[in-house]
Amino acid sequence: MRLVDTVVGGELVGMNTNKVVLIAESCLRSDRRMSVNSPVLFREQLGEVLRAQRTAQSRTLRDVAAEANVSLGYLSEVERGQKEASSELLDSICVALGLPLWQVLRLVARELALVGSDSDSDWMVAA
Repeated sequence: MRLVDTVVGGELVGMNTNKVVLIAESCLRSDRRMSVNSPVLFREQLGEVLRAQRTAQSRTLRDVAAEANVSLGYLSEVERGQKEASSELLDSICVALGLPLWQVLRLVARELALVGSDSDSDWMVAA
C-alpha cells in the first residue's frame, strides 16, 4: 500500500493509491512516453497539472485568468504547454488556484518521474 501526497481543496492530503485515483493523475495524459525523439517538456507537464487542478475545482479559464491577472489566451497557452510561464506568472496562477507553488511543483516533479520511469534508466550516474 503506497501513500502519496495530493492537493484536495487546497490542503495536502495523503491518499492510498490502491483505492483512490488522484485527480491530478487521472486528468493527465497517460499515453506519453519519454524517448530521444520526443522528450517530455517541463512546460507541458506543468500545463497539465495546472489544468487538472483548475478543472478539479470546476473553475473556468476566464475565472482563473482574471484572478491571476493574466490574459485568458496566455493562460490557455500555458495549460497547453505552448508557453513558458515566468516564476512571477506561475505564482499568480497558483495563488488564483489557492495552491502553494511548491505543491504544484511537487505534482509536476512526480509526473515527470512517472514518465521517466517508463524509459531506460541508463542516464543515471552512480555517485
